[in-house]
Amino acid sequence: RSRTCFCCLSGSISSNAGFINIFRHFFLMLLTLGLDSSFGGSEAIITALSDEFPLLKRHREYFVGILFTVYMFIGIAICTKGGILIMEWLIVYGTSWGLLIAVFCETIVISFIYGHCT
Repeated sequence: RSRTCFCCLSGSISSNAGFINIFRHFFLMLLTLGLDSSFGGSEAIITALSDEFPLLKRHREYFVGILFTVYMFIGIAICTKGGILIMEWLIVYGTSWGLLIAVFCETIVISFIYGHCT
């Protein structure tokens, strides 16, 4: 989707010289949107694990550094020749039946608890 945005805008920039400032603002908007999404997901993981394990809360800086180092190594692995295979594994095994079964079990448990209480 972002590829389409940049392809359309690059064609517009080449035809209009004054459009470069709008493109700069658009690029900054996409950059901040991506960074915000990335930090939001990471903060959810950091908060959940810090609440579960108090040792991680005391050494938050080290924990965040280790987490982002793991992110970096995963990113490097995806950039290699076998990266498309890793992405395929994440797509097939990370979001298919496992997620569906987890959501189904969660729905059953929540409906049982609320049905039991009323």
